[in-house]
Amino acid sequence: QSAIVSQTVARQMEAINSVTKEMDDAKYAKFTHLASGLGNRRAFYKRMAELYRGDRFPDGISLVFGQMANFEVLERLEFLKHREQLIARLGEHLVKCLADDEQGFWLDGPHIALVLNMSTEAAIREFNAGVGRLVNAQLEPLKSRLPRDKPVVMRFGVSNTYCAKNSADLIKNSEDAMRDSLSLGWPHTAFYEASEATPEGKSYALYGRQQLTL
Repeated sequence: QSAIVSQTVARQMEAINSVTKEMDDAKYAKFTHLASGLGNRRAFYKRMAELYRGDRFPDGISLVFGQMANFEVLERLEFLKHREQLIARLGEHLVKCLADDEQGFWLDGPHIALVLNMSTEAAIREFNAGVGRLVNAQLEPLKSRLPRDKPVVMRFGVSNTYCAKNSADLIKNSEDAMRDSLSLGWPHTAFYEASEATPEGKSYALYGRQQLTL
């Protein structure tokens, strides 16, 4: 009798564990960009909605958008394998480097979004520089085959919660900063900062090279 009960319980537990795994797998697929292992666009918008939820204003959080300029070059048939490897390695690097309370997402356009629990420019520059070095290292074997007039390089736009009333503002500010960084034509990070003179904010990229770095 007890043996039969034990077998029944074991089968039930096995069934529960199987269903739980299926649910976990479904949730993973729903919120994950599989090629990179990062969160997907759905996960990004979920995080943005959570960021300003509740009474507490998010403090000291930065949103980084990263774009690989001329990434379309890697869509050529001869580079597709290298493109997939680059995306996978970039995802691995970010998962390894991000803190437990930070998140990375692959959005396609911009390519990556990072929610960092840091607001100092130096720390963000250092983090972004590591991403840029990884991209450069992954592309080094292709250097002689890639168009010299269209280098594939990382560029970043950054804003933080101090400058945004809500998630929509935060996204827009980071997009504006990244747009400035892309237009200047060399790899760097551009920061967006609120200003009393311009309440809507300003991008450092508009005020001299000394504010830009990678």
